[in-house]
Amino acid sequence: IIKDPFTDKDKRVYPSKNHRQNWLDCIKAKKDCICTAETGHRTASICFLASIAYRTGKNLTWDPVKEKFNDEEANKLLIREPRPNRCGTE
Repeated sequence: IIKDPFTDKDKRVYPSKNHRQNWLDCIKAKKDCICTAETGHRTASICFLASIAYRTGKNLTWDPVKEKFNDEEANKLLIREPRPNRCGTE
């Protein structure tokens, strides 16, 4: 963003001050939300990846296609033990 600032030709999203409300409104209106599932996934991934890099103290390389690091220790932190099922069913 610093090296290549946005231009008038770049894709923009419409304004939303409340993403949760936007999601509910879009369900009712049967229209696309301001943030696609892919965008939400990639946005959350950045936070998780930064946390893993911080916890390992390593300079890691991320493959966004495979969704894997170049480091096995870091890859083990991508998955956690699931919480127990509270409904009593498998």
